[in-house]
Amino acid sequence: MNKNSELIKNTFIILLGKMCTQFLSFFLMPLYTNILSSSQYGTVDLIITYITLLVPIISMQLEMGIFRDMIDARKNSQEKKKIITSGFFEILFQFFIFLIFFFIISSFIKIPYSNYILLCIITTLFSNLFLQIARGDGDNIGYSIASVIAGASTIFFNIIFLIILKYKVEGMLLSTGLSNLLAIVFLFFRCKLYKQIDLKFYDKKKNKELIKYSFPLVPNGLMWWIINVSDRTIISISLGNAVNGIYAVSNKFSNILIQLFNVFNLSWTESASLHIKEKDKDKFFSNTFNNVIKLFSALCVILIVIMPTIFNILVGKDYSESYRYIPLLLVGMMFNIIVAFIGSIYVSLKLTKKVAATSFYSGLLNISINLLLIKYIGIY
Repeated sequence: MNKNSELIKNTFIILLGKMCTQFLSFFLMPLYTNILSSSQYGTVDLIITYITLLVPIISMQLEMGIFRDMIDARKNSQEKKKIITSGFFEILFQFFIFLIFFFIISSFIKIPYSNYILLCIITTLFSNLFLQIARGDGDNIGYSIASVIAGASTIFFNIIFLIILKYKVEGMLLSTGLSNLLAIVFLFFRCKLYKQIDLKFYDKKKNKELIKYSFPLVPNGLMWWIINVSDRTIISISLGNAVNGIYAVSNKFSNILIQLFNVFNLSWTESASLHIKEKDKDKFFSNTFNNVIKLFSALCVILIVIMPTIFNILVGKDYSESYRYIPLLLVGMMFNIIVAFIGSIYVSLKLTKKVAATSFYSGLLNISINLLLIKYIGIY
């Protein structure tokens, strides 16, 4: 199979799974916006956003190092066990360290929904880890099925908790935690991790190698969190949670573009890592980049054109203001796509320190603009 066919095949397999996780949940927007107030929706959005900050810090992005090393070790079963075991126990250790700090902080400061937050954090940690193990081993079908399980169960639990049990914020957080737990159980048996994870395969040297590769991705993830979250945090502080709920709905639509790209980027990162040392890599990378820009520019225009038709169908009247911010956010997502594509090449070359440096300057610029302008021109 040639490189392009391999890339298309893997993208299609992952797309089938991600359609459930990302896109079916998108159509629950009427449920969320009609049952939850804008303040409640803004609270959920902010909590989930902070969870996305904490998870890569706790894991030190080791799951990405595991994924990258497993690509090179696919034909070596002993090496795979060493990689998986070393990474698993390191992430488990990091979570217990976080748990100690969490309980110390919560004894002085009351943290709303703390038990639900912990459930989301630990299930997200290990679902991320197991998903990357599946990808690293070339099991994109398993990855896709786990995504379907997580997406379908999220929808099921949201209907149970929000409509029947009226749990509101707690219901959405509980749905996230339980859906991740089901994905964990499936992948544990699918990837036969009960055979792969064994203390006798723990290797300190391998652990250090994983940390050396992954640790620069932590500040990179932190900077992207700042880029994505500083606006939400400053909006909530300056303008209130209700306004943040409006902004969160706007982002749901612009995120369609980046979620579609993320599906492609999962298989692209794998292909880039597999073929990074081949002679014709420059031609392969350039052609892929050009096609990606053409495709997603077209999708961006299509979304802007159809927005007047679909917006009122999917969104409650209380969130009508969010419509005006969508086109600008869609254009911003196009630049995000370019960054992510090039970043995958850096990851394939194991140049993670350079990824961290560029993200640092982006984050610094982003938070500066937010501090200067949100107070004066609001969400814009």
